Amino acid sequence: MEDESNPWPSFVDTFSTVLCIFIFLMLVFALNNMIIMYDNSIKVYKANIENKTKSTAQNSGAN
Repeated sequence: MEDESNPWPSFVDTFSTVLCIFIFLMLVFALNNMIIMYDNSIKVYKANIENKTKSTAQNSGAN
């Protein structure tokens, strides 16, 4: 009888469910961005190492 007279519990239940789904999606979005940034930083780091090794090889060969 309390559920029929008071609409708040169903509203709170719906709101908390939507809030949990929203938080879960934001966590997935944040983790995805972290993985993308990590992958890009690895690529840049490898490219820098390759450029440094090439430049040192050219400098040592010229000298």
